[in-house]
Amino acid sequence: MPIATHKPPARVILTEDGLGAEKAILLSTPKAYLQRVRKIAMEYHDHLTRLKHDRLRELLEEAGFSTELKLVKGLPLGFLYGWRG
Repeated sequence: MPIATHKPPARVILTEDGLGAEKAILLSTPKAYLQRVRKIAMEYHDHLTRLKHDRLRELLEEAGFSTELKLVKGLPLGFLYGWRG
C-alpha cells in the first residue's frame, strides 16, 4: 500500500535505502507526511542517479531539516541524516 494512503503517526523516524531512487521517494512523499517526520536517515548512491548527495541534502533542508553527511571513504555512497528541533 503506498505511503500516501496511510495517516502518519504524530512522530515518525524514517529510514530509507532507495538504491538511487532517493529523489523520487522524497519528491513523491506528501508534504503533510514529511512535516511529521522528526528524524530521517538515508543511504545515498551517487553512482546510481544524477541527483547527488548535495542536492538530497538541499531537499531535506528546504523541508526544514538540519542535516549531516557521512561519506564512505573511497565509495560513491554514504549516509545523510536529517532532524528537526
